[in-house]
Amino acid sequence: MPKVPRPTSNRSLRPAWLVASLALVGLLYLGLDPDRGVSTWLRLRQEVSQAEARIDALKRANDELEADLMGLRSDDFTQERAIRELLGWARPGEVVVRVPEARTDALDVP
Repeated sequence: MPKVPRPTSNRSLRPAWLVASLALVGLLYLGLDPDRGVSTWLRLRQEVSQAEARIDALKRANDELEADLMGLRSDDFTQERAIRELLGWARPGEVVVRVPEARTDALDVP
C-alpha cells in the first residue's frame, strides 16, 4: 500500500501565535485605554506645546519689563515720563487729555 503523507503538526507555531496574539491584545489595550492610551499621549503633547508657548510669551514680557526697569533706573527722561503719567502731572503750558478706559461690561451697540 502506498504511503499517505501525514499532515505536519503546527505545534512549533503555537507559541509564536500565542505570543503574537497576546502582544496584539496588549497593544490594543494600551491604544484604547483612556488613562494611558494614545489619546492621553496626544492631549499631553498638546498641553506641553501650549505651556511652552506660554513660557516664551512670559519670557518676552519679562524682557520688556527688564528693559523698562533699566530705563527707569538710568534715564532721567524715562523717570519723569513715568511719574507724570502715573500722577497725571503736566508741565506749564501742556494740556493733559484723559481718555477713559474701556468698560469690560459695556454692550456692543451696532
